[in-house]
Amino acid sequence: MVVMESAHDTSTLDRWKASAGAMRPVGARVRETILHLIRRADEGGFRVTQYDILKSLFFADRSHLNKYRRPITFDQYHALPDGPVSSLSYDVLKEALHAFEAVEIDEPLWTTEPAGERAIRY
Repeated sequence: MVVMESAHDTSTLDRWKASAGAMRPVGARVRETILHLIRRADEGGFRVTQYDILKSLFFADRSHLNKYRRPITFDQYHALPDGPVSSLSYDVLKEALHAFEAVEIDEPLWTTEPAGERAIRY
């Protein structure tokens, strides 16, 4: 027996897709995810760059979205020459004041060092 859905039935995924444009980053999740990546790298004995962190965030959000139908951070991604970049996460790593307010910190919770012409290690 084939059951036809009426035009008024919407799945959870359809409702989520409809509201996806209204997603707002969750500051605490962005902060904790960045700190988790930096801690894990430190435990492994190496320092990560901004590029490493932003790419890891993208793949983590994408994987979580595919598995659980929602991202981890709800951050907005933008296409840049080196690949997708999450807006709030990028601003936090660049130490922008408005980003610190959004993730509820007053100063960086990590140390940095130069890693070449444009890169910074955390």
